[in-house]
Amino acid sequence: CESVTGDTCSITCPSGYFVSTGTCDLANGVGLNESRPFGSSNGQPQGSGPFPAKTFDSWACKPASGSARDVNGAYAFCCAE
Repeated sequence: CESVTGDTCSITCPSGYFVSTGTCDLANGVGLNESRPFGSSNGQPQGSGPFPAKTFDSWACKPASGSARDVNGAYAFCCAE
């Protein structure tokens, strides 16, 4: 996992790119609580949209176990602005 904040693993697109979609790879048998875009470097709130498509620069994975260590990988498809 590139970045761990509490119980969430995230990956951030390179500067000048926005996240189009993403996914999470979890440890065997671990459920997924959230898999969503968010704005790590631009401070955008989460879940209170709608937001323009190019708003978010990261993808977040939150496992149901509550431990980011259960995320084997977070993946983001990044597009140039």
